[in-house]
This record gives sequence, C-alpha cells and structure tokens, in this order.
Amino acid sequence: MHLLRHLLVAVDLLGLAAEVKALTDYSGVETCPWSQQRPLLSTCVGDGQTKLNFSGSSSSPGQPQHKFKEDDWGWIGPHKCFQKWCLWSNNQFAGGRGISVITLHENMNQVKAIGVNLNNANPLDANAFPPPYNIDEVPGKGLGVIANKIISRGTQVMTYSPVLLVHKEFIDTPTTQKKRQLLDLAVQVLPENVRTKFEAQMSSVGSGAHKIAAILITNSFQMSIPTKDGHHYGNFPEVSRLNHNCRPNTAFHIDENLVHHVNAVQKIKKGEEISISYLDPVAPRDERQKRSLAAWGFSCDCPACSQHNLLVKLSDERLAEIHELESKLQSYGSEGITAKMIERLLKLYKQEKLESRVFGAYTLAALNYNMLGWDRMAVKYAKMAVEEGTIEGGPEAPDVVAMRVLAGDPRGHFTWRGRVGK
Repeated sequence: MHLLRHLLVAVDLLGLAAEVKALTDYSGVETCPWSQQRPLLSTCVGDGQTKLNFSGSSSSPGQPQHKFKEDDWGWIGPHKCFQKWCLWSNNQFAGGRGISVITLHENMNQVKAIGVNLNNANPLDANAFPPPYNIDEVPGKGLGVIANKIISRGTQVMTYSPVLLVHKEFIDTPTTQKKRQLLDLAVQVLPENVRTKFEAQMSSVGSGAHKIAAILITNSFQMSIPTKDGHHYGNFPEVSRLNHNCRPNTAFHIDENLVHHVNAVQKIKKGEEISISYLDPVAPRDERQKRSLAAWGFSCDCPACSQHNLLVKLSDERLAEIHELESKLQSYGSEGITAKMIERLLKLYKQEKLESRVFGAYTLAALNYNMLGWDRMAVKYAKMAVEEGTIEGGPEAPDVVAMRVLAGDPRGHFTWRGRVGK
C-alpha cells in the first residue's frame, strides 16, 4: 500500500502501531516482504528476490468434471484443488462482474460475506458513465488512461472489485502443472467479458512464462481479508491500464471489501494522462529506477526521474530530509521539536509534488502542533488531513477517523501539550 508508511507514522503516535503491525507483518515470507496494497512485482523485485517462477505455457484444463450446486449467493465450487488451496467462482459477485478465488477453505466464509456486502451496494454503480477518461495510445508507453474532460481534485476516477483473488502462499509454492491448470481454470470460469479484459493485460515476465501467472504477477495488488491467514493478491484489469508516475495525479486505496478506488489528488486537465504510483515515491531516484527496471524491464522515465542530474540530486536530498524529519516527528522521545520543523516538512512535500501521499504529513503536523500546545494549528492540519485522507484512504480509514477526533477537541486529545508538559 503506497499509504502504508505514512499510516504507520501516524498510528505510532496514536498508540496503535501494534494493531497495524498485526495486519501487515507477515513472518516467514518467501516470495517478498508483505506490503499492504502494494503491487506484487514491484515489491518483490526491489528486494532482489526472484522466486516467482511460473515457467511453462498455459494449459487447457477443460471444464470441471463435476457440476457444482450454486449457493444462494452465486458461489460455485470448489471446482478443483491444489494441495490445500481450492478454486471457487461467482459470476454474480459485485453486481455481475464476477470473481474467481483461489484460497483456503477457512477463508471462504469471509470472502462470501464480502460478496454479500458488494451485492447490497455494488461498487460499480459509483463509476461515472461515461467515465471521465478514454483508453488511448500513449507515445512510448502503449495504452494509457487519458482524461476526456477536466477532473477536479477529489473526484473518483474509477472504482473496481477484483476479478481474481489468489492466496499469497499459493503464489509462493513451487510451480507444477496442476498449479498452472488451477490458474487457467480460474480465468476460464470468469464471465466472458471479464475474461477478455483479464487476458488483455500486459505482462513483463519472460516469453516462456505461464501466461495467467505472468499477468497476475505483473498487475496484481497485495491485500488482506480479516482472517488468520488472509494475505492475497487481487487483480483489477481496468486499473492495470493506469501507467506509473513517481509523482502521480491520483491516489489509490483498497477498502475493507477489497474494492480498488482511484481518486484525483489534483486537477487533471482534459487530454492529460491519468497515472498512479506503483513505487514508493519517497525513495531516492536510483532506487525507484532499479525497482522499475526489475519489475517492468525499463527504468522509470517520469518527469521526476528524467530531470537533469543536478535536479535529481537536489530532489534526493529533499527526500532524505523528509525521512529524517518524519523520524523525529513520529517519536514521543524526540527533543527539540519546533513549529519550524513541522512547516519545513510540509514545504518539502510541496516542493517534491507529493500530493498523492501528503495525508501522512498533515497528520504528523496536526499531532505535533497539538503536542506543542498550538490548538488552532492542530485543528487546521487535522482538518486538512481529513480532507486529504478521504481522498487517499477513504472517509472511514482509521487515521481519518482519528483526525476527526483531534479536530473536534484538540485540548481533550491525549496528545495535548505532550511535548511541553501539561
């Protein structure tokens, strides 16, 4: 999750770090470090881990040998199993969009509950028709998402449920023919229009790789369902059309119902490409390019990465200062915290054009101003955090709710004058 780092910063001051760690820490990871709501491939390759081996061509598993009774909510399965993982499908999921799920038996009750929620409030109904964008050729990039009208800051650009949900450990296990067959079948049982969208996605994995696995690895996002072993990868074909930019004009989040939301973080002009960041935008330029080269076969050439080397050096210095300031501001034990440091952090975010993740900076500003006893400034930035956090993480994100509480009663908040004494 590209929001995760800042959310952890904010939550640390709110005393909830252990809870967040329980949701995001995944000990014993073999494929790559778990990073909630981060793209799978860009996360794995950045740590030099290459165990995602799905070599072998797609097979033809054929139709399931048995007919399965459809339950009251449209679920069919398990169609087939591989070791402890089985395949379920539901063509009624999310108002008829459909989904295939490869997971453990014990996870399916929660997945089915999510399906009920989505059928009661279909997320696709929230998409504008016609959408505020077209899918067009972008020079040097292939297909991209282009605004067909002015899109205001805070506007929802797209909202989609996943069409394929695959348990993380299934991806980690050694590849066999039966494993590839289960992936093939998962796509085969999707509604035809959704299957076509899935198969049209690009892959950056080698030509000898298994097609479905390669698409899944290249284009999927990490996410969790609230179970003991709930880490999964989800694929959203429409979202994969959004090209990467280290300074994107949108932010995304995935909600508790596994729905992927893309919202504009700034005004987007008609004809402008709509982008999201698949990498950590606060990482140094060389690190970002290293990850993009390993993940997609090319070094990122967005404006932030392709500017003159002198400007890159200045940018990297600002990013390093951001890390240093955040490290101090997030700790109760830091001494010498001043309003000047808070304002410096906010200025650096503006200079670096980090509109897609400024929520964390506003949250730190609100909390630290409150700990300094500056209630008006605390309220100012808490309200700004609520506004930005709603765009970046949704209106009911825990830290957005926490900022509403602070804005409503700064002097009654447990952080009041925490750095200067009561």
